[in-house]
Amino acid sequence: MVGKIKISIKTLATSLFYLLVVNANAIAGDTCDTGNARDCLANGKPGEIMQLLNIAINALAVSVGVLAVITLIVSGIQYTASSGDPQKVANTKKRIYGVIIGLVAFVFLYAFMQWLIPGGLY
Repeated sequence: MVGKIKISIKTLATSLFYLLVVNANAIAGDTCDTGNARDCLANGKPGEIMQLLNIAINALAVSVGVLAVITLIVSGIQYTASSGDPQKVANTKKRIYGVIIGLVAFVFLYAFMQWLIPGGLY
């Protein structure tokens, strides 16, 4: 079971890498060739930079959500299979609380990014 989960996480990471790196140029269009962000902004390219930032943040949100759901499912199975062992129950509860705290922290981070970026994330 653990081997299958590791393969799934590896596949998810590869897919996210493909989405961010390979497809980013296709989605954003022509990017600035100078490699300098100030030149890109001076030449009217801020929309493309914001699109790339938006893609990265949305991919992060999807990956956090997927990993949180997977972790909660696995923790629920471990909680059910603990058969009353206090050590296993305590470890599983600690993991569930950690996932919930992580999700709340990510929601606050996402809200902060909405406030920080002019016009918000679209």
